Amino acid sequence: MPYFYLAHCDLIKTKEGRKLLAKKGINWELVRISVGTEPIEELISIFEKALNQI
Repeated sequence: MPYFYLAHCDLIKTKEGRKLLAKKGINWELVRISVGTEPIEELISIFEKALNQI
C-alpha cells in the first residue's frame, strides 16, 4: 500500500517499528488491491501469473 509506506516509512524500516505494527494487528507486508469493473476472469488470470513469478 503506497500510502501506508509513505505515512509509516519509519515503522516499516525498523525491527522495532514492525513489532509495534504487529502488536496493533497491522501486517506491514500488506498488499492492497483496488479493482473496478474488470471481468473477474481477467483479474484472476493476472493474479495467478503474478503469484507464480514469486
